Amino acid sequence: MERFSLPEGEIYHFYGRGVEKRSIFLDQDDYDRFLSVLYLCNGERHISVSEIQKSDRYVFERGEKLAQIGAFCLMPNHFHLIVRQYKEKGAEKMMQKILTSYVMYFNKKHERKGRLFESSYHAKHVSTDEQLRHLFAYVHLNPISLVEPNWKRVGIKSPEAIIDALMETKVTSFSLLCDNSNTKDSEKRRILDSDAFPAFFCITGDGRAILHEWMNMYSVRPVEERFDSRGF
Repeated sequence: MERFSLPEGEIYHFYGRGVEKRSIFLDQDDYDRFLSVLYLCNGERHISVSEIQKSDRYVFERGEKLAQIGAFCLMPNHFHLIVRQYKEKGAEKMMQKILTSYVMYFNKKHERKGRLFESSYHAKHVSTDEQLRHLFAYVHLNPISLVEPNWKRVGIKSPEAIIDALMETKVTSFSLLCDNSNTKDSEKRRILDSDAFPAFFCITGDGRAILHEWMNMYSVRPVEERFDSRGF
């Protein structure tokens, strides 16, 4: 685990990558497991393996909350989280619990040993509202590379196909933040603490239009320039 102390009330971009760029999610069960531990490990209470395996895992009493999660994106070989420090060293403790639990699960399931992540995780402070808005869009647009791998170099050839994919994907928090209260994944909203973040974290209106706006905002070069320069 990285050794640093994050002030209470501040917002951070947490991310982690697979060691040697290896995949950390190999099937849908792996994605579902990571989402489960995002909820269950964000609390003071110790959660057993049997509790994580239950289908109603999002309603378990997990104890006092450690941090507040605003958004997430899970990619085949890395993850992104937007997190607010809720209590002293809470986010650090939450991340340690999440990664320990997931690595133990992944290694047992896939019959492997050793490190899964290149380092425990990274954390970048988000100091301005502008940075947070760009990060929010960046996190939810990450899966574009799964549909059009070379989009940063050649641009987006089929915006509508991209938007269809982003609206349907379950690897980001976008659909949970939209007003889709009747979806079968609605229980996963318990992962998120949207009220602890600026109003734009509660997506309202036409989700497709919002994705159009975000995609128009990021032409090929500015995506890399804006986020590389800020350490995202």
